[in-house]
Amino acid sequence: MAIIEVCAVTAEMQELITERAPASALRTKAIEQGMVPMREYGWRKAASGDTTIEEVIAVTAAERSS
Repeated sequence: MAIIEVCAVTAEMQELITERAPASALRTKAIEQGMVPMREYGWRKAASGDTTIEEVIAVTAAERSS
């Protein structure tokens, strides 16, 4: 099973990209606009029994450090 993170490039996102906004600003705006971060999506899958907490931690370790 894959856990994913998809971000729609809206006009507001495009403006931030054009302005070379930091990744943290892009991420904040994406979440404001409905993006579900990969780790949060993983927690949802673990809560529903589709995966384990350990697996979510393992595959999202890079997200946690950024």
